[in-house]
Amino acid sequence: MSKRANIKVITAGIETAYGTPSAVSLPVLASDIKLTPSVNETAVRSVLYPHYGAKPSVTVGEHASCEFSVEIAGSGTPGTPPAWGVLLRACGFAEIITAGVMTEYKPVSYSPESVTLRINMDDIRCEIPGARGTVSFEYAAKAFPVFKFKFTGKYVPVTELPAPAADYSAYRIPVAAGEKGNTSGLSFFGLSGLVVSKLSADAGISVVNHQTLTTQDILMTGREMKGSISMDFPRLSVKNFYSVLSSGETGALSFLHGKDAGNIIGFSAPKVQLTSAETGESDNIIQLDAGLSFLPDKELENDDTAYPLSVSLKIKGQPVQAEVSVIYAPVQQWHDYLSGKTNDAAFFGAVLKSWNISKPDGGILELSADNIRRVMNNRQFGLGLFKAYSAFFNGAGQKN
Repeated sequence: MSKRANIKVITAGIETAYGTPSAVSLPVLASDIKLTPSVNETAVRSVLYPHYGAKPSVTVGEHASCEFSVEIAGSGTPGTPPAWGVLLRACGFAEIITAGVMTEYKPVSYSPESVTLRINMDDIRCEIPGARGTVSFEYAAKAFPVFKFKFTGKYVPVTELPAPAADYSAYRIPVAAGEKGNTSGLSFFGLSGLVVSKLSADAGISVVNHQTLTTQDILMTGREMKGSISMDFPRLSVKNFYSVLSSGETGALSFLHGKDAGNIIGFSAPKVQLTSAETGESDNIIQLDAGLSFLPDKELENDDTAYPLSVSLKIKGQPVQAEVSVIYAPVQQWHDYLSGKTNDAAFFGAVLKSWNISKPDGGILELSADNIRRVMNNRQFGLGLFKAYSAFFNGAGQKN
């Protein structure tokens, strides 16, 4: 029997353990679905025959991929995550909920979440566990904004199962960009009067199928967020963006989309750098089309907010108090840290600087360390595995 191409259903559920299919799966109101159930990686057998002909190959790796678009609109209730939030969480964004106020999504570099995608094309069912991806969006005049997702996950053989019932009531109707004041508060390099016709951003997340002799994981290995902006060419006395490009000057970009509570989407990038600046035309109006690079706000830290943590550090049994700036990985909870995550710590004098500790709102963390001179001390502590680099500690932490 022929399969109907206009019957498609996607569901997504956050995994509690990586690669284990989620028990809960929520419908995704998607469009432009492109599914590749099996991305086959092969090795050619370079055998020789007494005749011409193609060489046989052997499958050495296999994964799945799925691309689709989702309309950008809020949940309808301030502080309630939008239905597409689970997808952003699987693209390296942490979901931060302020009850009754707002839901924020901020990029993280550690411990990204994953989803199980289930896609039905008529009664052809493809399940993709361990899926992680990247996302882009575009706001353009006379159009409603959309996310474009591209996920990579583990391969599971396709089956035949009826398409499930899907309730899309959690998805709101999007509003057109620029129509009737729907887009407001746009600020770029401190200027609020620019006439902008299009904005885009691509998270630029590197997702790889990491396969070893005994394991397979879909890993995020980097993020370089890029984008573009198109505007009516401004007077040079207002802002000379060619000079901005030449000097490497950075500035902030922010705007709001939507007017009704619960359906207002905001975007904020504190440090943006121009990568190109070209002229174009739209409606016979000269345009400035600029390429953008979204930089981390703090070059020596993760993209997220840094929080202070009071640390009680014992060296040779002597307590040392140290103030430490800890990178906030919002998607993780404190108990995740206590369960024994791998963290990198560096000891310099009596100061402990630590990266990749999850969600400390403040508190006392007790560590233990040996006085090892100039060598890496890799020890199992009570609160997790630390790679500790010790530098001339003596007694209460004074430098020799």
